[in-house]
Amino acid sequence: MDLACRLDSSSVSSLSSKFDVVEEFRSSANGSRNNIDLYLASGENHVSLSFHFRVGVTTVRKITTDTCAVLWDVLHLQVMPPPDAEQWMNIATDFYTRFNFPLCLGAIDGKHIRIKKPASSGSLYYNYKGFFSIILLAVTDSQGKFVVVDVGWCGSNNDGGVFHISVLGQSLASGTLNLPTEGTIPQTDIKLPFVFVADDAFPLKDNIMKPFSHRQFTREKEVFNNRLSRARNVVEGSFGRVAMMWRLLQRPMDVQPNTATDTVKAITVLHNFIIIEEPNRVSPCNSGGEQLQARNNLTGFQGSITNGINRSTNNALRVRETFMKYYTSPTGALPWQNDQCVTRPTPD
Repeated sequence: MDLACRLDSSSVSSLSSKFDVVEEFRSSANGSRNNIDLYLASGENHVSLSFHFRVGVTTVRKITTDTCAVLWDVLHLQVMPPPDAEQWMNIATDFYTRFNFPLCLGAIDGKHIRIKKPASSGSLYYNYKGFFSIILLAVTDSQGKFVVVDVGWCGSNNDGGVFHISVLGQSLASGTLNLPTEGTIPQTDIKLPFVFVADDAFPLKDNIMKPFSHRQFTREKEVFNNRLSRARNVVEGSFGRVAMMWRLLQRPMDVQPNTATDTVKAITVLHNFIIIEEPNRVSPCNSGGEQLQARNNLTGFQGSITNGINRSTNNALRVRETFMKYYTSPTGALPWQNDQCVTRPTPD
């Protein structure tokens, strides 16, 4: 299985042309460099590729490692550029159009990428689920493209709150992501901060919305949770698509953590490249369920992060309550939303 099976011919040509500008990729090792680059798509290990292409294991390892690093260097500013304020606004507009979730700047999620235990690492990469991993944190837009990725954290960090110490979490806290600060919910005069949508693993903050817990659960809270889940599922669809497309993720990676990090980064930019080059190939809006199931069945790509105890501010609670009231108001309600609820309506 190779990249030609993952991309159409025009996309392959476009990707190849981008590599032509990198001097070291203009030549091939024994004529097989391009074939060994199929490592990501096939999932074959270095020894298997070495036998198949009759190239030394050390050469295979160097080629695949170099290829992943160059993929990121060549593509990330083209397919995953840091958004400016206008681009964030465009993302929010598209989220509202596609998922009826206003003021949403993206969907956040985190996953463990399985690796084999690195030598002399002790329990550094051993996570609470019982395997060795690095952590991928990501934000996607409404089309399923990765907007921000932060990968490489040791699996053992999860219980200490990897989001809080990650580059993504720190950037959100320090306000260095060029985010718009406040907007008005359409057809109302309600002003709220722009937000990201996340699951229970993440903290509830002024700019991060997560579901209500099931304590003192009401129909109104369930409506909010369903609306949030509808928007958040796009990131699950992205992870599912990545897991199906790149067979390397179907087993624990037998490489050093820094190489695994570069490999995952390369996969994220290839994911975006395919969406941009072939926008009609897969719709993230209607394929998330299938992709989510496929992701859950893979051994190398599992588990959401946890963050331990998260304390919410009063303002974050107020923001979430305001969204909930909007979704259950005549202005913000959708015709089908109550059909998805199992909680009894709150008595008047």
